[in-house]
Amino acid sequence: YDAPFSRDLLTSDSKQLAVDRGAVSAVPSSLGLVDNVVGVNFLGSMKGGHVQYAAGLFDNRVVTARRQDVPMIAGRVDLNFGSTKDIFQDAHFGEDKWYCLGLNGSVQSSIDGAVAQDSLTTEAAGVDGMIDVPAGRGRLMVRGEINAIRLVAVGPTTDRNSTVRMIGVGYLVMKERLQPFVRFDQIRGDTP
Repeated sequence: YDAPFSRDLLTSDSKQLAVDRGAVSAVPSSLGLVDNVVGVNFLGSMKGGHVQYAAGLFDNRVVTARRQDVPMIAGRVDLNFGSTKDIFQDAHFGEDKWYCLGLNGSVQSSIDGAVAQDSLTTEAAGVDGMIDVPAGRGRLMVRGEINAIRLVAVGPTTDRNSTVRMIGVGYLVMKERLQPFVRFDQIRGDTP
């Protein structure tokens, strides 16, 4: 079960072009902010699926249950300016056009640290987007994501801040049989 955070993580393995997920997924996952958590999620859409939203309460899978006093809160809004069919997919076919923008956030406070109770808070915010359109004799797909992640500590421990970015570009050719794809990942700041 995935918390509503990060296009890279919400896109199923079977619908991704890259062989593996990048740093934009790995850093939030290593902190338990996303991916395979237990919780409750509220989903909805408006304007014929052009606006989709999700919000919920989740258990952080990295922090042990006895150290979590309150659940993690996560939410996401997707704005779909083109087609609304299967927005979490890296490769589309045919003449439909996708222009998607996603905004997401997550926060969990009152995490017991190694020394003091209620001494840690995790916060994350991100934006991602995808364009997938016919271009010339093929299809152009561009996908990008940036996430800002912050671990706030009470007391002598230093806060940790990270920014994780990803951009990927692919072009579908040979009568929709081959799509070369290039991806760039970058981590800035304090890594977990």
